[in-house]
Amino acid sequence: MFLNALGLDGSRLPAESNFLVEISRMASVLQRNIQEMITAAGAGRLAFGTGMAFNVPDPALLKLEVLDTSKAVKEKIAWKNAAKMLGIKGMSP
Repeated sequence: MFLNALGLDGSRLPAESNFLVEISRMASVLQRNIQEMITAAGAGRLAFGTGMAFNVPDPALLKLEVLDTSKAVKEKIAWKNAAKMLGIKGMSP
């Protein structure tokens, strides 16, 4: 898992690798880093993160909310991808 990733777009990360990129430092609107990562590597490669305890969670929640994608993709990023990585089954929001 890459934490506080900045500037990753997914194009240089091996497709066969097992990785998640946490979104707390990525942009969803202006630079559209999150959208670029979804396009290049797939929505299954992203995980929600806030940068707490050094940052408040509101900006991270907002960037997930305004992300130009489906509700299913947002749910993957919000919790499903991390639950899968941790081997947690049968979780519901």
